[in-house]
Amino acid sequence: MNMFDEYNHKRRTPKEAVQTIRSGDWVEYTMGHGIPPALDRALAARKDELNDVKIRGMLALSALSRS
Repeated sequence: MNMFDEYNHKRRTPKEAVQTIRSGDWVEYTMGHGIPPALDRALAARKDELNDVKIRGMLALSALSRS
């Protein structure tokens, strides 16, 4: 399997990705513009089933416009 096949095999939607998060977990974001809004929305949709999830990021910047 080449690296592109392996990458495509591992890709997940934001909804699929946040299914691995459990109550009490830490979610680490990269710094700068690495804040994934789609992942934030998918995690927020699980707010009623998770407790004590801690999110940490450094120098979090957003390219989203605030209207």
